[in-house]
Amino acid sequence: MVPPDGIRGGRPKLLGSRGVKGNAPVNAPWSWPGSNTPRRSDPSVDAAASVAQSVSTQPTLTNEASLSPAPDSLQAAGSPPAAAQTAVEQNASVEPPVEKAKKRVLFVCIGNSCRSQMAEGFARTYGSDVLIASSAGLSPATLVAPMTKQMLAERNINIDEQFPKGMDVFLREPIDVVVNMSGMDLRNNVIPGGRLPLSSAKLVDWPVPDPIGQKESVYQSVAAQIETLVMRLILELRAAS
Repeated sequence: MVPPDGIRGGRPKLLGSRGVKGNAPVNAPWSWPGSNTPRRSDPSVDAAASVAQSVSTQPTLTNEASLSPAPDSLQAAGSPPAAAQTAVEQNASVEPPVEKAKKRVLFVCIGNSCRSQMAEGFARTYGSDVLIASSAGLSPATLVAPMTKQMLAERNINIDEQFPKGMDVFLREPIDVVVNMSGMDLRNNVIPGGRLPLSSAKLVDWPVPDPIGQKESVYQSVAAQIETLVMRLILELRAAS
């Protein structure tokens, strides 16, 4: 039996890369034991060795590098950005708006039992943002008329803490506006027992009838009239402020 080509004496013939005789190339698929020809490399092993060599050749960070100071442009941890800090400082420097002084308004009638008490109650409820309301009588009564309290209670206004007062209570207090419903001429600043606090106050006359001793319908009409006049005064003060 004739042995296959390339086999002499049972030993295979080593071929070069082009099929010629000679030593097997480095990338030969196999080699004989003890031969000078290297075996074929395992790709997975070579890749792992290459990665290990690459890692071992990388420079190692030293403690000095890790402890080196951060650039000046970086903010310290926890500190606000410069723009936000500037905005906070600007807002802190802005002063709150100054609240304009409220006008002190004194409502005057004869007994400070009906008309001026109604006006004070309406003004306190509707215009506390622009005025400080009070009331007095030229000849004060001993109590506020029950019907007066009823007219305001129907509008959810409680005046139980109000009481009749004379003009002398306000002689030493600054008054900006005096609303006169007494029907008397107060422009000469003279009243029984002294002078009115009108040195620098503006005097306004409201022709409102006195409901004292009248029936309920008269009180209702007077209350509606005073309520309208008070609201008009409040609007004027707001427009002027």
